Amino acid sequence: MTDTLWGLPARELARLVKTREVSAEEVVRTHLERLQQVEPALDAFLHVGAEAALKRARKVDGLLSNLDPGPLAGVPLAVKDVLNVEGAPRILGFSSALIRSRTPTKRCLTRCSSLPKFLKTKRLR
Repeated sequence: MTDTLWGLPARELARLVKTREVSAEEVVRTHLERLQQVEPALDAFLHVGAEAALKRARKVDGLLSNLDPGPLAGVPLAVKDVLNVEGAPRILGFSSALIRSRTPTKRCLTRCSSLPKFLKTKRLR
């Protein structure tokens, strides 16, 4: 199943992680491997924070034994460059306070909880 995880819908990935049929780390690794295959042709991402995403995925896996880490826990997430992500380069984003402040976007990402955020997409040319 590992080689097909990258093609599953977010809801299914979240279910598989929550039921421990796969680990969040396994999901992230599979997505990173697929990204290595297709990104040279797509040229769609400014930044891939692989280590940060894997660290966050391991955290999700640890949380599963004690509590529900959120509806999309373990599902990788890409964000547009207009949002600032700590540790990622900013080309077109707003002030660095945006992602750290209490904005609707930040609240939504927090509610979804423990998303392994590792990608920033490029602007279309």
